[in-house]
Amino acid sequence: MNRAEPRVAEDAKSGAGLDDRLQAHIGGQLKSMYDSYLNAPIPDRLVELLEKLDEVSRESGPDETRGSDK
Repeated sequence: MNRAEPRVAEDAKSGAGLDDRLQAHIGGQLKSMYDSYLNAPIPDRLVELLEKLDEVSRESGPDETRGSDK
């Protein structure tokens, strides 16, 4: 067992950690940083690849797209 594991468990039980204001600040910073990625346009090359994948999936049918588990 790792020596750090019991300490982590003890800290969690005692309520030690980041206070609510600090957690909210970090959360806001992460949200603002990742919002730009979520709102960015999807690259044309990725759209083309996804369309090809959809086409192959439709052509092969639902049974063949799941793999060969038989």
